[in-house]
Amino acid sequence: MPLIRMGMVCCWLALCASAAADLFVHKDPDDGAWARFHWNERWNDGEENVLQFTFKAVGTKTVDDRRCRWIEVNIQTPESVRRGVASSFKLLIPGQELKGDGDVIDSAVEVWRKPFDGDAARFDDLKDNPRLYLFFFPLLPGRMRERVMLTERQKVAWQEGTLDCSVVEGVVQEKFTYDRTLGRCRLAVHESVPFGFASARLEIDNADGEHGVISLSLIDFGTNAVSELPDVK
Repeated sequence: MPLIRMGMVCCWLALCASAAADLFVHKDPDDGAWARFHWNERWNDGEENVLQFTFKAVGTKTVDDRRCRWIEVNIQTPESVRRGVASSFKLLIPGQELKGDGDVIDSAVEVWRKPFDGDAARFDDLKDNPRLYLFFFPLLPGRMRERVMLTERQKVAWQEGTLDCSVVEGVVQEKFTYDRTLGRCRLAVHESVPFGFASARLEIDNADGEHGVISLSLIDFGTNAVSELPDVK
């Protein structure tokens, strides 16, 4: 995926996430909470990415008298799901940054990465990695114009049944160095789901004709999460 496109997508996803945070979603879940999602990303040049994401709250640590929480995302391709392995990022985030308009990227105290078949190591390229912003979009703050909670409800099916969700919609615009983009987003939010949202749909258009659709849908959620980087604590 081109760098500009990755940055563009990350920005729009971050903007969408802030709507739910501003309304009622709790972004600081209980320790051990996890939520798993199906991710589908399609662009009009034929590029498509199908992945599985699991977000986890996996412990706390006090740094400089600040209570911080370990937040982890495990990313899997269909092939790695069959193998039972994941590529993982683990961030230590001050607790106050997990609420409201906090920023888990800029405020991260520690960042670790474990590739599919490698060992965990400190990750120092956090702010220069647009793809990482994309992976952590539900926890990023942002700006959304014309943000509104609709009167309609949305039913979101997951493997244990159906959730009756509130719906947030909004429009986001951003000017990049080489592009100008417009994003339209729709989130189904539910307070029972760790990290706050059950599904998301984003349509992205930029000035040079690129069009993308990204959808995220809940598979399952629960408690007793286990870290893929157990020695990082």
